[in-house]
Amino acid sequence: MLTFYLIALAAGAVLLALSLLAGGDHDAGDDIDTDADPGGEAHPEGDPDGGVHGESGPRGSALAAVPILSLRFWTFFLAFGGLAGGLLTWLGALGPILVAVCASAVGCASGIGAGQLLRWARRGQVSSTLGRDQCLGATGTVLLPIGRGSVGRVRVQLEDRVVDFDAETDDAALLEVAEPAVIYEVRDDGVVLVTSARNASLSNTSST
Repeated sequence: MLTFYLIALAAGAVLLALSLLAGGDHDAGDDIDTDADPGGEAHPEGDPDGGVHGESGPRGSALAAVPILSLRFWTFFLAFGGLAGGLLTWLGALGPILVAVCASAVGCASGIGAGQLLRWARRGQVSSTLGRDQCLGATGTVLLPIGRGSVGRVRVQLEDRVVDFDAETDDAALLEVAEPAVIYEVRDDGVVLVTSARNASLSNTSST
C-alpha cells in the first residue's frame, strides 16, 4: 500500500507542477465549481467545465457543484491524500483500512478546500484588478445556463484576457449555452447580473 500512496503523491505533485508551469489555475474541470467567481481566469478555447455546457436548468447547476469533476480537486486529492497515506503507512500506527479512510478524508478536504480558497482569493478581483466599470456593459457568452434564481456562468473578454463569472439574470426566459449576454450589474459577492444581448439591444433602441 505504501507504493500505491507514493504513486498517488507523485501523480498529484506532477499535476500541481504542470498547473503552476501553465500559469497557475488552469483546470480542465474548472470548477465546474461554478468556480464562478470573478475568476480572472483565462481559459483556452474549449470547454472549461468538463463538457456539461449542454446541461440546462437545475441539472446543469447541480453538475457544476460536483467537485469530483474538477481537475484541481483530483490534483490536491492525490497529492495530499497520497502524502497522508504514505506517512500513516510508514508510521504503522493504523491498519490499512483506517489509513485508507484517513488518506481519503485528507484528500477530499484538500481538494475541496483548495477550490474554496482559490475562489475566495478571487472575490476582490472585480473591484481591484478589473474594476466594476470595466465589467458593466460588457458582452459575453453563456457557458452554463443562467436563469432567474439559478446561477450559471458567462465568459467575457475584458481587456487582454478572458474572464469567467458566475451569473444570474432577471430575465423571464432562461439564457441558454452559447447565447450572448450583457452584464448590467456586479454584486458584492462577485456574481454578475446579465440580460440577453437581444433584450439589451431592444432596450437601447427604445431609449433612443
